[in-house]
Amino acid sequence: MGFVVYLLLTMAFAGGGISGQGPPEAAGAHKGSAGDGLLSAAELERKTGAYLFYHQSYIDSENKKVIYDGSIYGAIQNAELKGCRLKLDVLIVDLFSGTAGKTRVENAEDIQSYTIDLPLTREIADGLTLVAARPIQLKRNTNSVCRENRSCALAWLQIKARKPVIKETRTTNQFVDFDGYVESLLIPISGEDAGKQFIGQMKSYTQGNCDDR
Repeated sequence: MGFVVYLLLTMAFAGGGISGQGPPEAAGAHKGSAGDGLLSAAELERKTGAYLFYHQSYIDSENKKVIYDGSIYGAIQNAELKGCRLKLDVLIVDLFSGTAGKTRVENAEDIQSYTIDLPLTREIADGLTLVAARPIQLKRNTNSVCRENRSCALAWLQIKARKPVIKETRTTNQFVDFDGYVESLLIPISGEDAGKQFIGQMKSYTQGNCDDR
């Protein structure tokens, strides 16, 4: 049932979907087929997403025995391409049920959303990589075991720059907990093949349309 809930959350947070034009007078701002390919890759991620189902058992900071069954869902929810800037909205949802001490927890959720605005430079495009890592929600001390793989790792697109030029606004359960510039970040991706396609489209667009200043 958890994944069905996530699909509904995905639709709820999708907003206006994938856009390359903004206002009508800005149509064509993404400069042709390479931009269309990048936006199509983002749209595919919006429809697919990455997910894990987990079981965890640990002692929390209040010395309570915690046992949860849950699922993690993460995906790009919106993409806007304007010239040589790419803006992405990313959603990560942790839905879980179980017990914390003697308290029953039913369908609790933690929702993290990220708005990322980055310049499309050749340095950033050439440095794009895929990594496998646990979501922060499944830290080692939670003794999490996942149905899909024992490592509980998701695929992530790693974006890096030499300087903090990537604008990130991060919200957890509707409270902004970070708003500033970073040098690197991770975006959940549905798998290795999809990640390679996304990287290829970003490189193609950047190399064909964007000169580093």
